[in-house]
Amino acid sequence: MAADSDKNQSDWFAEFKKVNKGAPAPAQGTKPDSTPTGSKKGTERRRHHRFEIDECQATLYRDGILTVFGVGKGNRARAALDLSEGGVRFLIHERIPIGTKVRMVIQMEKYKDQVEAAGEIRWCYQSAKNTEDFFAGVQFEDLDPVQKRKISLMREWFTSPQYRAVRETKRKGRGNDLAFPK
Repeated sequence: MAADSDKNQSDWFAEFKKVNKGAPAPAQGTKPDSTPTGSKKGTERRRHHRFEIDECQATLYRDGILTVFGVGKGNRARAALDLSEGGVRFLIHERIPIGTKVRMVIQMEKYKDQVEAAGEIRWCYQSAKNTEDFFAGVQFEDLDPVQKRKISLMREWFTSPQYRAVRETKRKGRGNDLAFPK
């Protein structure tokens, strides 16, 4: 049993070193911020690294013919939690069936920009902490190269040491409120 644990630990660390060339090793038992999650067998399934996003407005609604006319266009998102060139993880109001086609807009008011995309619900589950919350993973469908570039630039900012310093300062000033999740 211990040998399996050591093997998983070394597989994880080897993958971490590949992804984070030259980055310092994380403390044992911690997970780096934007390192993708592997499957149970330790093989990488994600194509894009996720990063946390803060201070944005998220809109998520079902895609379809009726939404063109404004019917069924109610926002189901509470927040966009993290983002990658492959998709978004949302905190939402209700369970949405896997395979549902959706449209989304993530507005970054501070930067006067937004990401708009179509996607598909790939997974959705209820929060263990609050039964009124659900988490959903949305995979982008045919994301425009301009939108991909925006996400790439957002990654550079949200994972930069400068932004992390700003975020920590704000957390300390606000007493670790929910506006800046860890």
